[in-house]
Amino acid sequence: MRTAVIISIAASGLALASMVLTVPTIAREQGGRFTMTPADNGFVRLDTETGAVSFCSRKPIGSFQCVLTPDDRQKLVRELDGLKAENEEMRQELARLRPLSGKEGEGQRTFRLPSEEEVDKALTYMQRMMRKFRDKLKEFEKDLPPKREL
Repeated sequence: MRTAVIISIAASGLALASMVLTVPTIAREQGGRFTMTPADNGFVRLDTETGAVSFCSRKPIGSFQCVLTPDDRQKLVRELDGLKAENEEMRQELARLRPLSGKEGEGQRTFRLPSEEEVDKALTYMQRMMRKFRDKLKEFEKDLPPKREL
């Protein structure tokens, strides 16, 4: 008799456990918003639409109270959005700099070295500029009072 009672209780416990474990699957298949999983002193509730997780526990008056668990999800979403924006900025900068890379592209200019004639022209310009600068320095030195020796 005692063995029959124990077997009956064990079978009831197994049936109840299998039912509790299949509830979240059934709720998801039926389009339910929340899934619930047993936990110590209560259950964990997952909002399948928002991803929010709450821990629900029984209060002394017989009702359940669910408290939203701390979640870094929002922080991670903000960080991910920031990284996506930074990535887009970098892509735009890369597209802007690509003409200088020397690669041919759709309507993009390619970087080329200056010709000998262009180099000579630039050097001649620099020489003229340096001469003018030197001449101005000499004029400035003439306007200074003479040095006194100690």
